[in-house]
Amino acid sequence: MRSHRSIGWLLVVAAAAAASLGGLSTARGADTNRTTASGLPAPWLAYQGDGRVRIARVDGSRAHAVTLIPAGGQEHPDWSPNGRQIAMDVDFQGIWTVNVDGTNLTRLTTCNAPCVDHQDPAWSPDGKSIAFMQAVVNPKTNTNAGASLRVIDVETKNVRSVTTITGNEYIFAPRWSPDGERLVFEIARFDSDNWDSTVITGGAIATVRADGQGGVRRLTPSKWIASVPDWHPSRNEIVFQRDDNLWRMRADGSNVRPITKFKAPTRAIQGTWTPDGKRIIFTYVGKGKPAAAFVAANGKNLVLPRANAPVQTHPRLQPIAG
Repeated sequence: MRSHRSIGWLLVVAAAAAASLGGLSTARGADTNRTTASGLPAPWLAYQGDGRVRIARVDGSRAHAVTLIPAGGQEHPDWSPNGRQIAMDVDFQGIWTVNVDGTNLTRLTTCNAPCVDHQDPAWSPDGKSIAFMQAVVNPKTNTNAGASLRVIDVETKNVRSVTTITGNEYIFAPRWSPDGERLVFEIARFDSDNWDSTVITGGAIATVRADGQGGVRRLTPSKWIASVPDWHPSRNEIVFQRDDNLWRMRADGSNVRPITKFKAPTRAIQGTWTPDGKRIIFTYVGKGKPAAAFVAANGKNLVLPRANAPVQTHPRLQPIAG
């Protein structure tokens, strides 16, 4: 099966399957009910762990699964702009939303054959829509019949296609521009158009208008095997991963520069901006154990997970504390 899991992170997912409850800690012994400087509750950290979407305070306290249903692998959490809900995909067969307290579980999409994949939900800045990827295969040849970037209206559940590609390329990891007018995403190139292929031969970061007009603009060459982009919450700047490190560039593809400079086997992957745009939260892979970490856009102020942190992949920080 071709999925976002196959794009260089088999180690991460394999480790996640054996993880226990827990969280990242940036300060040992922090108070479970600590507040921010503004007096608001500390924000939640959403992440994947042990086959479930989980949340914990950034200090690692109060870690728990958001919901035990639906059964199946819950992946790729994303916060609503108001921080009250989480979107996720389940077994790559549908996009769901759930309140942060586990209530109001709602299925938004269903991937029925010849659809084989729904994943990577991304909430729009106004909270009205969610972008996601869909893959459809030819049932006779098991080849790509259309990998598309799609947007669903959360209220009406109407779905529209933004752009579609075929052949040996697939779309992953859409994220919105701050004004909601454009989307950035990953175009992964495989060694064949067969759905069962898992060998990556290229990966480009691209943008497109949210209405699909004007076509797709590729910002990076496919040979970079760049992936998992995220748009800054207030600036035209994009973070992405390349060569197992975090990089950033302007939204027009210029001024590309590294953020982290780890050497193998250490890796920095799955980076997203924090809601205030001051830091990047990412999955740090060191000594084979992935967990959430933070770094400033200039590569400074690196905060690594503590030694006994559990597995936390695809971490996202809550936009509004609650």
